[in-house]
Amino acid sequence: RRPTAMSKSHGLGSALDSAMMGVTQDAVLKNVNRDLEEAAAAEAASQSQEDSTLEHTREALAAAGLGKREGQSDDDDDDDFDDDPALRALEQKRIAQMKAMHAKKLQNQAKGHGELRDIVEEEFLAECCKSERVVVHFYHADFERCKIADKHLRDISKKH
Repeated sequence: RRPTAMSKSHGLGSALDSAMMGVTQDAVLKNVNRDLEEAAAAEAASQSQEDSTLEHTREALAAAGLGKREGQSDDDDDDDFDDDPALRALEQKRIAQMKAMHAKKLQNQAKGHGELRDIVEEEFLAECCKSERVVVHFYHADFERCKIADKHLRDISKKH
């Protein structure tokens, strides 16, 4: 069960509470989207760097005369690169990266990443402090927007 904001005011106070809740939810969603975009950009930059390294290796091979020769099929090309230490090192580096990413994913899943859970107030700090990134949605059961935000957060949580 997630922490809730309780309001006993009526009339103008509840309208103000509702407006503040809407603004807060919008801000949280914008921050979540910004963080996701930054993570995607960082991953794209990393992939671009790897592609650049591979292209540099190909250019170096072509300059050394080890590139594709006329009349040679694509199947024969693979044999030329089996002993290439630069490609072997790049392959080992990528395998290590993939293993590290998988280990981190398993570690995060053990911490509860990838799911939307309700917590009580006493668990709040413990839950938030054990992960580098946390999305927190303080909600009120009577607010329709909270239910909508829950639905979207539940969908997003499965992807991350």
